[in-house]
Amino acid sequence: MRLITNLVAASSWVVVAAASGAPLEELWVVDYNGPASEQDSANVLLDAGDGAVIVVGESAQSGFDTDIFAAKYAADGSLLWFNAWDSPTLGNDYGAAAALDASGNLHVAGYYYGGPAGITIAVLKYDPAGALLWWRNYWLTSGNASHIANAIAVDDTGHVYIAGYSSIAGTNGNTLLLKYDADGDLIWTRHYNGPANSWDQGRLLALDGAGNAIMAGRTVVSAPSNDDIGIWKYAPNGDLLWFRTFGPAVSTWDAASGIAIGPDDSVHLAGWGRPGGNGTELDAVILKYDADGTLEWESWYAGAAAGEDQFHAMTVDDAGNTYATGASFVDDYSRQFLTVKVDASGVQQWVRLFGEPIDASDEATQLVIDDAGNVLVGGSSSHLIGAAAGDGGPPTDEGFRFVSYAPDGTERYESFHTLGGGHYLSAVVALPDGEIVATGGYYTKATQSDYFVAKWTELVDCNGNGLDDADDISNGTSEDCNGNGVPDECDIATGFALDCNHNDIPDSCDIDDGTLTDADASGVADECEAIGDLDGDGAVTAADLGILLGAWGRCDGCPADLDGDGVIGAADLAILLSNWG
Repeated sequence: MRLITNLVAASSWVVVAAASGAPLEELWVVDYNGPASEQDSANVLLDAGDGAVIVVGESAQSGFDTDIFAAKYAADGSLLWFNAWDSPTLGNDYGAAAALDASGNLHVAGYYYGGPAGITIAVLKYDPAGALLWWRNYWLTSGNASHIANAIAVDDTGHVYIAGYSSIAGTNGNTLLLKYDADGDLIWTRHYNGPANSWDQGRLLALDGAGNAIMAGRTVVSAPSNDDIGIWKYAPNGDLLWFRTFGPAVSTWDAASGIAIGPDDSVHLAGWGRPGGNGTELDAVILKYDADGTLEWESWYAGAAAGEDQFHAMTVDDAGNTYATGASFVDDYSRQFLTVKVDASGVQQWVRLFGEPIDASDEATQLVIDDAGNVLVGGSSSHLIGAAAGDGGPPTDEGFRFVSYAPDGTERYESFHTLGGGHYLSAVVALPDGEIVATGGYYTKATQSDYFVAKWTELVDCNGNGLDDADDISNGTSEDCNGNGVPDECDIATGFALDCNHNDIPDSCDIDDGTLTDADASGVADECEAIGDLDGDGAVTAADLGILLGAWGRCDGCPADLDGDGVIGAADLAILLSNWG
């Protein structure tokens, strides 16, 4: 079914960036300029465990030609290893995709110019220490033919799948899917040439729970250029289980930019298309197919302003909810981050647009879910740095931005970064405890194209003074008598700790130092044990709870205001419950 969504005026979704300081604290930034001071580009970033990350891309190690590189960085940003691979032709080599297996071995897919074909696919495997275990090349036809690898996946047994395409004489391009065993032996190859004998390309790849390989990309159903989304599902033995196309019959540009497998082995795709056919604007779309290839639903986002709406990244959570992010035109000149959540049945849960009130071309290209279920999106963005507008408009900084949303769509924070200016994002990973690692690139006249790796952590500021709580504790601005890493005033305010004598010190600490007593070792100071008996019957029971809840809110001098702050709230409830019985 088709779900056309968001016909509300785009301006109603605009979120203006906060003027406060960035909620992300920069921990470190590492820059890389290769020996040749030419092109160094990072394309892939992988979580290698224990806070370490692996970066894959291409780097000019000598002269102008690039080599495929892989580099591993420790949790503190130190370089653990860096390996560059130069093809036999000594020409340009490109690292396009990478994946880790269960043993921590790194697999890289790319391609190089020359060799048996005009462009030849390269597949490399490294051990966890960065040593090259083997490499393989693939070409279907020698001579002036192109073979491109776009995606890679590794199954539980170490088999390696490569998706891409081959462009050979007589066709514009056929999809290509390769399967290698863990030792690098080619098990099978699969190709697809559509009925139009035109461009057919494998661009995305995912493995489901049964080990089936699902490839998605571009196919042309009818000439001259009716581009549709193609989805191919192959069994582990290489049998084609099903093939589907998606796209309005009269549309010339429908594309998938992201793929993910749901908990029920359903196939989720995000991208864009023209639901109204040629001559209409691009709209963003999310698709869900069941494991048998039946289209369960399609969910479209059509912004109110004329212009393109596109998704560039997506994922699916354990409950089958789909999240997608990209960009949407909100007026004739401005694009903003677009992020959407759709539940497992195709019902849109929320839509969020983010951008500052300036003419800008913000575009989210990265989306990950952290271990707390929060949604992190990132991409290129503009930031207003002054109120005065000259002939060219208000002054802005150009860089990239992160925006974090809770699962219910509540914005948690936004954070803009330049890292010195001209930096763009290529990939992002979310680590535990609110840490983010990203890689990307930038250009300098002296060193040409360089890449960076950077790490941030969420700024925890419970007392709202603009400083991280850990810094408040270390410099003495706040106390942490119970050693839990949270300032005492925040423990008390949230009801985590009691303060029945109102001295701004948790009662547990007062008991420890003798300020209060706890003869019965109940954890509640003897001086406070009567607190909460609001009906005077000698026990704290449901009747007392009812009295407290009935007086909830501001209530100066009320008996139910157990902490004496003039408001009956969570802290009073915690005091009452701690004295239950």
